[in-house]
Amino acid sequence: MFGKLFKNASKAFDSVVQGAKAAGNRHLGPDYLKACAFLGAGVAAADGSIDDSEVQVLVAVMRDMEELKAYGDDEIMDAVSAGVGKWKIAPAIGKMETQKLLKALDNEKQQYALAIGCAIGGADGDFDDDEKALISDFAKLVGINPADLGI
Repeated sequence: MFGKLFKNASKAFDSVVQGAKAAGNRHLGPDYLKACAFLGAGVAAADGSIDDSEVQVLVAVMRDMEELKAYGDDEIMDAVSAGVGKWKIAPAIGKMETQKLLKALDNEKQQYALAIGCAIGGADGDFDDDEKALISDFAKLVGINPADLGI
């Protein structure tokens, strides 16, 4: 009897811990998710275009990132769609929106967002110079040394 009770209590505790972790990540806010999505879209656009396979990789990487686990698939898809749309229609506007989103974050969140951008850049096995330059420019904009990101 006590074994079953202990097991159920353990499951409940684990559930509370997971909920607390999710709430903590959720506290990062929608601007954090958008900043990551817009930055990822910029990385995908760094070569001059965004194709469907790059969008699929962007979504898959964002879904797999521990920092973004608290966000649902719909939230990720909406943020990615918004970012890709801006970068596709007018790269200058995509860049400005990304800058605005990054500047609104605190330093720690900026570092995480830029690190996620690096992960997206390297997701295809080739973190190329255009992608590195884009992330480097955004890092400098918010006062982060690109070398701290490994670029």
